[in-house]
Amino acid sequence: MNFFSVQGLTKKFGGLVANNNISMEVRKGEIRGVIGPNGAGKTTFFNLVSGFYRPTSGKVLFKDYEISGMPTSKIARLGVVRTFQRAALFPDFTVLENVSIAQHLNANSSLLNAILQYDTRHDKANRERAEEIVEFLGMAPERDSLAGNLSHGLQRQLGAAMALATEPELLMLDEPVAGMNSGEKAIMVDMIRKIRDDWGVTVLLVEHDMRTVMNLCETITVLDFGEKLAEGSPDDIRTNPKVIEAYLGADDSVA
Repeated sequence: MNFFSVQGLTKKFGGLVANNNISMEVRKGEIRGVIGPNGAGKTTFFNLVSGFYRPTSGKVLFKDYEISGMPTSKIARLGVVRTFQRAALFPDFTVLENVSIAQHLNANSSLLNAILQYDTRHDKANRERAEEIVEFLGMAPERDSLAGNLSHGLQRQLGAAMALATEPELLMLDEPVAGMNSGEKAIMVDMIRKIRDDWGVTVLLVEHDMRTVMNLCETITVLDFGEKLAEGSPDDIRTNPKVIEAYLGADDSVA
């Protein structure tokens, strides 16, 4: 059984081909990176996999089950969960409360139901689980801080904690270190490794920061002009002439 794969994935917007015949497989337990210059089709690819777009053609398969075009809530309940560049937090709730609410979202597509269930405060197991996640990800000192008062880096960490609370098997991270300083990036990289190593969650991430990708990912898929340009280990990608050419003039280096 293949854990996760896309087969011939294509998305057209009128005459624009944003993704063209992309195929790839992600192994269970892998940290896979998807990179490419601006306009390469990375965001469209993530939107197709997570159900925000329906493919024009091709398939998205999770554990050999086709999820192409399913509602995002159903895809998430199956175990494929996505974070966003801008963390979707509840700013007037504490860190612990945000993680607790996210656990209810795993079972309910309705945000209102999730908040109402949390407000009943009868679910001791839910709160204990939230405490465990906050502790595991090193956010215990901020457990009672309002999410809206956190620094950018801590808000991104909280977004990852909320995603983890939904019990994903495949966690999709959309530019997890965007806007972070070097210290915040190091913390996020360690957090992603812990999520994979200690909780067994497979990670698929899109990221512009090449140093982070090269340091974190076992396999990297490169997109350019909506097509798969290359795929391989960080060393393979770093020395691939086609990848070097695609990144000439880009702000980030593949070195």
